[in-house]
Amino acid sequence: MTTGAEDFLLHVAVPEKQALYSLVIETLTERAEIADVRTSVVHEHIVGDVIA
Repeated sequence: MTTGAEDFLLHVAVPEKQALYSLVIETLTERAEIADVRTSVVHEHIVGDVIA
């Protein structure tokens, strides 16, 4: 469930930023039922480290 301005949250993993661009521009924005797309990018995912 989401609240606020967003209706859906789509979590994807792509090998490079061009693949994300292609997904957003060539696939998502071409659909009539999608009015807006907002992206956030995680550049690094660290597993197991503790922030002190």
